[in-house]
Amino acid sequence: MSIEELKIEIAKKVFETDDENLLSELDMLLNYSKKVVLEELPKHVQEGIKED
Repeated sequence: MSIEELKIEIAKKVFETDDENLLSELDMLLNYSKKVVLEELPKHVQEGIKED
């Protein structure tokens, strides 16, 4: 999957969700300038990232 295809897939998922917590955390993640370590994220965020 190319980077453009990945962006499109992520955008689709963002538009389909009504999970305010997920959207808020995604916003924080995208605006965070320091490298994020998966294990430092809340468990529900880790699980959301790991789901395919």
